[in-house]
Amino acid sequence: MLNKKSKKNLKFDSKGLTLIEFIIYSVVVTVMVAAMVFTGINVIQSRARIQVIDEVNRNGETAIRAIERYVRMAEGINSPENPGTFNNFLSLKVLEGGKNPTIFEVDEHERLTISRGGETPAPITSNRVRVLEDELEFTNISYSDSLGTIRVQMTISHKSPLGRDEYDLQRTFYTTVNLIRE
Repeated sequence: MLNKKSKKNLKFDSKGLTLIEFIIYSVVVTVMVAAMVFTGINVIQSRARIQVIDEVNRNGETAIRAIERYVRMAEGINSPENPGTFNNFLSLKVLEGGKNPTIFEVDEHERLTISRGGETPAPITSNRVRVLEDELEFTNISYSDSLGTIRVQMTISHKSPLGRDEYDLQRTFYTTVNLIRE
């Protein structure tokens, strides 16, 4: 039979943790905090990636729509002049007062610009993307009986700060548009 003193020694002391309990709890908390940190980082990177995709797509679509609008309104194609030829800029003949020629080209900041009638070129794309001049191609694919047809191929990439992967994106946009005289 155990005396009172022996019984007291067999009871667990509920005022503290054993070393093993402390280690287990510490590992569980560390794993949970690490999982939350990695999840947070992943969410931030995913958000940045979505913004980059949106920026490139928005700039590409805006540029393509502007080119299509002005080509449709043009009276003729100055450059590239001959069917089957291409340039990295487009010059359109416009009869609208003082707006001849209308020129699309890449400026020194790697933005697509438009200048009308010798005006200062106005940017179409933003500073957050770059239009790759060596991958910008305006091809005259006109037929002999047509008013004129231009095929556009334009590659836009995001300007990646600090070379981070989530900001690295490049996309090529295409369109073919006919001159339409009304």
